[in-house]
Amino acid sequence: MKEVARTRLWGERAVRVHAVLEQEADGAWSAWVPALPGCATYGESRAEAIEHLREAVKLYVESLVERGLPVPDVARGIAVEDLEVPV
Repeated sequence: MKEVARTRLWGERAVRVHAVLEQEADGAWSAWVPALPGCATYGESRAEAIEHLREAVKLYVESLVERGLPVPDVARGIAVEDLEVPV
């Protein structure tokens, strides 16, 4: 089961990202932000995965800002589709 979640981050400043969460076979959740390459994490529950992803995005964006690098358009549109493919 995949779903797209919108998450608001930062204390004084906020950035909106599109996050993808996917429940694994063992019940844990993987979470990542497609607009931020390599920004991914997991949690034993969906809530834990979201909590971890908020921290990962915060650190990712802070790192870019500290190094004077541009912050990607993290709110660009994404879509998740369930496809049936004959094999």
